[in-house]
Amino acid sequence: MLALTSSQKVMWITLLCLVSSSEEEGIIRNITEERLKLLSGILPNDPISDEWKETDDTLDHFKKLKMIELNGENVTILNFAKRQNLTLFEALINV
Repeated sequence: MLALTSSQKVMWITLLCLVSSSEEEGIIRNITEERLKLLSGILPNDPISDEWKETDDTLDHFKKLKMIELNGENVTILNFAKRQNLTLFEALINV
């Protein structure tokens, strides 16, 4: 997570929220980077910041970091099932 900007972290958390309500374990269907930005509260033409442009290619960045796999407009969160089965103790050890 150290290789992510704060906006990219928000986008990651949004992906985790979406996948947690998905019917298919670890898979989010029909999500584009633009839609993910909007769901994350990153708006185009924001007069205050250029966050929209700064988060271009974030899904590719996640892919390079081996956080996700991309298949068209479908995103698979890697190791999703494994991470869901960690106990609280195991999660604290891995921090």
